[in-house]
Amino acid sequence: MIRTWIVYLKECRDNLRDRRTLMSVLLFGPLFGPAIFAVIMSTAITMGAEEAEKSLTLPVQGQEYAPELIAYLEENRLEVKAFEGDAEQAVRDRDEDFVLVISEDYERALREGRPAPLHFYADRSRQRLSGQFSRVRSAINGWDRTLTELRLMARGIDSRVTRPLQLQEVDVSTPETRGLMLAAMLPYFILLTVLMGGFYLAIDTTAGERERGSLEPLLSTAARRGEILLGKLLATATFSLLALAIVIGAFSVALGFVPMETVGMSLSLNWMTAVQIFLAVAPFALLGAAVMCLVASFTKSYKEAQTWLSVVMVVPLAPMIVHFIRPFEATTLNLAIPVVGQHVAILELLAAESIPPLGMAMNTLSTLLISGIVAWVAWLFYRRESVLG
Repeated sequence: MIRTWIVYLKECRDNLRDRRTLMSVLLFGPLFGPAIFAVIMSTAITMGAEEAEKSLTLPVQGQEYAPELIAYLEENRLEVKAFEGDAEQAVRDRDEDFVLVISEDYERALREGRPAPLHFYADRSRQRLSGQFSRVRSAINGWDRTLTELRLMARGIDSRVTRPLQLQEVDVSTPETRGLMLAAMLPYFILLTVLMGGFYLAIDTTAGERERGSLEPLLSTAARRGEILLGKLLATATFSLLALAIVIGAFSVALGFVPMETVGMSLSLNWMTAVQIFLAVAPFALLGAAVMCLVASFTKSYKEAQTWLSVVMVVPLAPMIVHFIRPFEATTLNLAIPVVGQHVAILELLAAESIPPLGMAMNTLSTLLISGIVAWVAWLFYRRESVLG
């Protein structure tokens, strides 16, 4: 164990001497990621709030046929302007974002009790305008409901007869759970930072030493190869955990600058939640270190190790992609799966939800078990003379 400790201290000291690598894995990644996240989220929320508040200009053709409708739209913060010409072509050419066309038959159709024709020209492929489309449709639907009630009242019929059901939706979500809709990528940032924390150290301690010719003298010492591998693995895991602590701390500060309350959401990371997330993700640091040491043990050069480990970086992305398609529930089974369990745990803790203790215990055990298996495979590679290249 003393020899493992000596190797561990040597690798940590060597990594600390490499100032540029240290700045990259412990400063740029863990600090810039949360800062960029906060800037993007703040900008998106601010722009969305301003978009919802400001009046919207609606080009209308034939507004003289429906003065009541025009008045209703203006009451709903839609600034109506006259439009002449080919509405469909104007939208296709993007001269206008959308156009409402009121038919000459509008008023006569209302008098006769028929549906009054309206045409709303819009290009739905323009996602940027989807919020504005919704505002126009919502205003027109509101006028439609108003006319329906007026028609029924004119015939002495209670408008409630058209609504045999009265569905009242009760939103039981909390500001924290709603805030998760904007934080779906946060687990990926955290897990990726954990891998990046030990990325260069894992490569340098095996593939790098092999290229510099310092691996062979190290393997010739009295220390057994298993002890040497364990020292390198623990050093890699240490820097991964250090990166994890920094990125969680950075997120706890950065989230304080995101104006979530303006959209009825909340996403905070207090020190208790930060500690819980650190403990939940910590086993993944050991798993990542084991995988990176394994890859570095069979690759022939520093460059080849970088190429292989770049593929490993995709692993944290997989749960996020699946989560978008089919969101994970915090079940014991999901929590027991390494990587997926950490992803779910981060989201649940951010939402101030409780996590099944059995699920987290199984996650820790399964992650450590797979870490041990991967480290054992790496040890098999270390026993071969081919590890010297």
